Amino acid sequence: MQRYKRREKIKYANLIGSIAAAREVGISLRQLYHWVNVFQVVKPRQRQCGMRVFKGFTCEDIECLKGVKQMIDQGYTLRAAVNRALSKQNHFSGDSLEKT
Repeated sequence: MQRYKRREKIKYANLIGSIAAAREVGISLRQLYHWVNVFQVVKPRQRQCGMRVFKGFTCEDIECLKGVKQMIDQGYTLRAAVNRALSKQNHFSGDSLEKT
């Protein structure tokens, strides 16, 4: 049992919590949850501690959120910024729908 808990800590050690992620991106916690739940900009990792569920964000998630924030600051709507960010993610990961 002790070994399992140790793995659990190592697995989630490099994740950033919701409050820290929102501060780093420069948005409110409410905005962060809206972007994650409604627009599904990123999919945070979840860990359960008793009855509570904590969301954790990777560095890649933070960079994606910063990109969306930057596009919004440039005048894009949230939907357009999310669509561009998701299309860039698909392009870089090789999952692009357009194949030539």
